[in-house]
Amino acid sequence: MIRISHILMYFLLIISCDKSIIDPVHSNPFDKENEETFGDPFQLRAKNYPDKIRIEWNDIAAESNLQIAGYRLIRKSFSTNDTNLISSSTMCDYDDSKYCHDDDSEYLQWDSTYTYKLAAVLETQNEFSISDEKTIQVTRKIIVGKDSLDLNIDYSSISIALGDIKKYYDNNPDSLNLVFDIHVQDTTYFENNISIQFPVKLICEVEKQCIIDGEGKPVIFIEELGNSIFSLDTNNIIISGFTIQNGGGTNEGGGIKIIGASPKFVNCDIQNNETEQNGGGVFIEDASPVFFNCNFLLNTAYGKGGAGYMINSGVEFINCEFSENKAISDPDEDNDGGALYINNQSDKNILISHCIFDANRAELGPAIYTNNNQSSIIQFSLFVSNISNCDVGVCGTVFFNEESESILKNVTFTNNQLIGHSPDFSAASIYSKNSTISVVNAILWNDISTISEIVGNIDIRYSDINGDTIWVGEGNINAEPLFFISGNVEYQLQEGSPCINSGTADINSDGFNYSGTAPDMGYYESPY
Repeated sequence: MIRISHILMYFLLIISCDKSIIDPVHSNPFDKENEETFGDPFQLRAKNYPDKIRIEWNDIAAESNLQIAGYRLIRKSFSTNDTNLISSSTMCDYDDSKYCHDDDSEYLQWDSTYTYKLAAVLETQNEFSISDEKTIQVTRKIIVGKDSLDLNIDYSSISIALGDIKKYYDNNPDSLNLVFDIHVQDTTYFENNISIQFPVKLICEVEKQCIIDGEGKPVIFIEELGNSIFSLDTNNIIISGFTIQNGGGTNEGGGIKIIGASPKFVNCDIQNNETEQNGGGVFIEDASPVFFNCNFLLNTAYGKGGAGYMINSGVEFINCEFSENKAISDPDEDNDGGALYINNQSDKNILISHCIFDANRAELGPAIYTNNNQSSIIQFSLFVSNISNCDVGVCGTVFFNEESESILKNVTFTNNQLIGHSPDFSAASIYSKNSTISVVNAILWNDISTISEIVGNIDIRYSDINGDTIWVGEGNINAEPLFFISGNVEYQLQEGSPCINSGTADINSDGFNYSGTAPDMGYYESPY
């Protein structure tokens, strides 16, 4: 009796371990318990291209016993609620086990969502029926990502997506007003020599977590192309939310190079790029780009312009930070323009507004060096801890050279340093050579210099200037500004600071908003 019970238990154990004996494979490909298809024999997929939505599915005729007479594909728009039958029976040219349909309807609209429903047409005994439907939703936008399991991803490479858009423009020269949005998922893209010559928006879906790593090669090149027949409007090029890093291996523009174009960079970090000559972070020529809320960090030029080099260009830097950039000739010698080098032979305007220049390094102009720059405005900006490794006798955190014209208003210079300088002729803050410079509502305090905060022909008014005497000029003072730190904001003015309400609103006759009876001196407008 005991032996029989043992045999029975052994038999039951075998059955429980081999479920196929009692649980056979379901033959219906639409059955959710089918071990091969799991109820989804089509494997319906979609991909956005510049000129179409491609719908792709498996050919199930060879994978089942069903008699397939064809397929029925229906598109429904959420916005218009229209339903269209767009049946197809075209095999994909790259895979003869799949069907493809290119939905290039003129009614497709960007950022609109569409539902595609696919069913097989079944034939049994000369009668036709419709199989179970499978549904997929597609938003008409181009998505770049690297998750191979994410069916919403259209491209795995930014460069390839841009390449397809370029092909579209080449084949459709009448569509120049169309601006493509490329939505990029947050990850690191090891790409370089990315060329942009047409209107496009690169948008990081998680701000500053889309990293483009150049791996020692130039990262992004933007150029305006055009001829007598047409021109692509580069004002519509927007790059938003990216970190552009580790570019190099070029004479100009290790991170970004812009020629003749007018792109906008928004909320971007440009960092750890270098160049063998000029413009470690960005090189700009005959162009008019805008940088808004961007950070330039640890960029190096083995020539001029550690963060940026500009020639014959009108550029705007608004709410940007420049930190630890440098221009060097070799490991032992510095060059000019640690953060920015501006060389304009034209009347194009340079605007630097609400920016911070911190710990940049160069021989002349560790923050800014300008040469023949005929029109620039530097306003509401902070210059702190920049280092000028100067042994030529004439130095300056901001250096204006040869026929430059500039207005500096509501700026603060503090803790900038000269090293290796001549004791006879130095300026830690501002140096002007054969230039026309106007400084209003400024604080120049505690810079490390043996002679003066300022050298050269400079008209300075309503400013607090550290020195043995009060600098000649209307409204100037020489008094401790009483800086303090509030949260993450340094160099604000304490209550009772002599710089509060001591500026003038008559600046270029444009005025600006301020609290109190008059504007404050320096970068920050105090609440007191």
